[in-house]
Amino acid sequence: MASDEGYRILWISSSRKQEQDAQRRGGKIEKTIKALDTLKGKVGTRKWKTKTQIEKAIEGIFEKNSSGRWFDWKMVVKEVETYKQKGKGRPGNNTEYSYCTSFKLFIIWS
Repeated sequence: MASDEGYRILWISSSRKQEQDAQRRGGKIEKTIKALDTLKGKVGTRKWKTKTQIEKAIEGIFEKNSSGRWFDWKMVVKEVETYKQKGKGRPGNNTEYSYCTSFKLFIIWS
């Protein structure tokens, strides 16, 4: 087989190269998982409140570690139910509470 310039191309299979590639790939995957775990805890705060901000952060992580091809991820919107006190002051026996629902973003990857 020849290249476009006319040079011969030789393919050499090396078990050492395969081990190095596996180690490098494992390191990239570990770094990506660690970064995604860190981001997962920060979702919903300051810089990571909207879907586009979170998507941009995740794509940045994958680009930085060159590991996007090994991960599938998605963003999930969950409804969170809470109760809030209607009036001011300390809660007592006659305190009324209102039912509130809000939506929270979560990221899931595999």
